[in-house]
Amino acid sequence: MDAVLPLRLSGGYQEHDLERARMLLHSLEHFWCGPEALRLIVIAPEGDVEAVRAALVPRHVRVVVVREGLLLPGLGAVPEVGGWFRQMALKLAAHVLVEGTFFLTLDADLVCIRPVSTDRLVREGRALTDWESRNLHRPWWAASAAALGVEEAAERRPGMAVTPELLATEVLRRLQRALCAEGGPEAWMRLLRRPGLWSEYSLYTLFAERQGLLERHHHDLAWMRAHGQALRARQSLWSAAQLQDWQPEDAFAPEAVGFFMVCQSSTRIPPREIWERLAPFIPGSPF
Repeated sequence: MDAVLPLRLSGGYQEHDLERARMLLHSLEHFWCGPEALRLIVIAPEGDVEAVRAALVPRHVRVVVVREGLLLPGLGAVPEVGGWFRQMALKLAAHVLVEGTFFLTLDADLVCIRPVSTDRLVREGRALTDWESRNLHRPWWAASAAALGVEEAAERRPGMAVTPELLATEVLRRLQRALCAEGGPEAWMRLLRRPGLWSEYSLYTLFAERQGLLERHHHDLAWMRAHGQALRARQSLWSAAQLQDWQPEDAFAPEAVGFFMVCQSSTRIPPREIWERLAPFIPGSPF
């Protein structure tokens, strides 16, 4: 399987993202158990590529570092676009780099916490998928609907949650053509120029369900609950205020669910402080 990780080394909360990415890579090296190697495609700005290559030295995972401009060649023309929107567009555009029906989307502030492989992430031909209420982030859904030219009411149906997720390359090929008649990178550049707080997963969900592709490629919420599955651990760390009471050991318990833990970068907690809490459960060190 291929995984995609957009990575920037400066701006916003990115000042520690290279160390966060080293933690993520180290955890993947330990827990990836598929017969085939995981290929981790890291997408970085031109000026960060060499530093990323030097810092992310794999043993078993195949790390490929590519520059952002390969996927979004017009990115320099829209300097006002923030890192969050670039990151989302890069995840969608990355389908041209991957092999296979699905790929895994990652952020630097994730840590793998249990054995994982393609067979564990894709069951019966469909991807494990985390879901949440669309009302949690209503502006995302409204802006994504506007980008697609469809109506989006406050529906009761759940929508795809946040990273990590698995995306289907078929859906993204069609979405790229739908956003721009010519297809190609310009489709994503047009998306970046749009106003509004769209998100990659709300856009993907809306498009896939209207094309009849969502149920074909993704397990729904009922299946996920019935089979006790999740991509993201409930014991994730979302705010600095949680740190004192955070019990990451619970995520490593045999009965726990989720393959990845979020250690939110916006908390600004130094990665090495996070690692001190995780080290008893993952041998070795990323630093």
